[in-house]
Parts: sequence; C-alpha cells; structure tokens
Amino acid sequence: MDLEYDGGGSSENALEKLLTPVSKVSILRALLDARVPMNPTDICETAGLSKNAWYDNAEDLIDLGAVKKVGDAGNSPIYMANRENELVRALERVYDIAAARDRDDPADKAMLDVPDELLSDDG
Repeated sequence: MDLEYDGGGSSENALEKLLTPVSKVSILRALLDARVPMNPTDICETAGLSKNAWYDNAEDLIDLGAVKKVGDAGNSPIYMANRENELVRALERVYDIAAARDRDDPADKAMLDVPDELLSDDG
C-alpha cells in the first residue's frame, strides 16, 4: 500500500495527513460511530467541532479517500466514512482495540485476535 499523499505538495505521508490535526480524527470518529450518511452540520455536532473545522479538513479527508460524498439531502451534501479505505479500516480497528482495553472484558479481547500486550496496560 502506498502511504504517500500527493495532495497539496506536502511530503507528509497519508497516515500523518489523516491523523493531523486531531479534528480530522474527530470527524472520522463521528462518521464511523454514526454508520449512516451525515451532513456537515450533523458531523460537526456529533464531533463537537465548529463548521470551520469541517470545511478546513473535508477536502483532505475526501482526497485521502477516508470520507466520501454519497449524495445530497436538499441543499446539503451528505458524507460517510469510506470503510473500503485501508487507513479507515485500520483506524476503526485501533478504536476497537482501545474500547476492548477500556472494557477489560476477556471475551471482547479474545474476539479481537491481537497480541495480549496490545490489550494490557503493560504493553
């Protein structure tokens, strides 16, 4: 997988571009949790961000393939997380691992099929 991001003439790799600033992660988290298409207003409310944060980051997220426009509702475009994108799937997996650590439930941890050291506070 090529992680180099060629948008905007930046030498950042795609992972860095996806995870910074943190508002991009908040947007993706809102879309991943929602599992339904959302307009920018709903995304911002769910993520706890201003609309400026959406407009400052939307183009990067779309260019990376992490977010996709799936239609329009009236005058407003609607978006979803692109779960076919490898980075989005990896981020979702990280959230699952973190949630299993937080719950400290052996059954949850067993279903994740990851090394124990990733699931313990010692790792």
